[in-house]
Amino acid sequence: MIKIKRLCYLKEDEILNIEDISESLYNVTSELSFSPYSLYDTAFQNHPVLLSGNRKISIEARQRDIYKLQNRPELFSYGVGSWEHSYIPFGDNFNYNIGVGLRYTLPYWGGSSYKSKMVQSDYRIEQMNYENDQALVDIKKRNRYHSQYSE
Repeated sequence: MIKIKRLCYLKEDEILNIEDISESLYNVTSELSFSPYSLYDTAFQNHPVLLSGNRKISIEARQRDIYKLQNRPELFSYGVGSWEHSYIPFGDNFNYNIGVGLRYTLPYWGGSSYKSKMVQSDYRIEQMNYENDQALVDIKKRNRYHSQYSE
């Protein structure tokens, strides 16, 4: 308690209330298996290189979904109204134009280059998967090397 008070620049007469959460932590972790294989799998899943690779893959997959949505038709409506001679807008004094439109970008004939973007995105996702697999193999090799010479 003295060290904590000194590190936090607290006065000597201040009382610290420390909550005991050891039972809740034990209840959460009591069911976990601590076999070496499960620990290695957990460590590999939470390795920063693999996590960042998985994050990049999910971002690229979302970008691919956005490219897919660019090819969908778009429905819109519009309305324009005006009146003349500052009279109440009834009868001959009111002009209006109401319409509904449908816009579709064709993926052919130079549209949004939909197919080429989709293929490029597929290649990027495939490349990132290979990089992730290679990083996992490198991590396992390093781990095997360190565990072999640490004994």
